Amino acid sequence: MLNIICRILLALIGAGALLIAAQAWMQPDHLAGQIGFMLVGDLGHSSFRADIGGFFAASGIFMLLAAVRGERQFVLPPLVLLGLALAGRLATAAQTGFITAYMQPITIEVVTLVVLLLAWTQFRRA
Repeated sequence: MLNIICRILLALIGAGALLIAAQAWMQPDHLAGQIGFMLVGDLGHSSFRADIGGFFAASGIFMLLAAVRGERQFVLPPLVLLGLALAGRLATAAQTGFITAYMQPITIEVVTLVVLLLAWTQFRRA
């Protein structure tokens, strides 16, 4: 039962990540404004599309693969990516002080990491 719940949650989170990637590629100014980025010139737009779009696309693709295949090998890439993102966010909070604006992304990252870790324990090895 937990296996099925993990697969459903990963499919939903993965689809959401792909939607964010699509928005990063098609409407970078809009998304950048929502998450605190300021895009300067063509290089800023290119970097945002590559880095943010690529991060969310890779995470989403691997989460969907994990959901569909039920294999733990596909859980590892988004687990590493989200873990590093959370580490970076916590490092920023440690250096500059914690602000309430950090709560939403940290909560999303922690919940996603919990789902990924549960999936890791439930899915079969390939």
